[in-house]
Amino acid sequence: MRFLRETGIAVQVARFSGRVWIQTTDTDVLTLELQNRKGNDDSRAVAPDGPQDSGLQEQD
Repeated sequence: MRFLRETGIAVQVARFSGRVWIQTTDTDVLTLELQNRKGNDDSRAVAPDGPQDSGLQEQD
């Protein structure tokens, strides 16, 4: 918002995720540093370190 106020130019940030570019409209109020941190945190949340036990057991 500061850039818009000072220059009159609107800017839209997009980030690359997988194979597509995603607009950051949900996080427009965040700085780029916070956007990067959020993206890093989010990517760790969906990529577990190892196999997870689903709790299912085979029944005979």
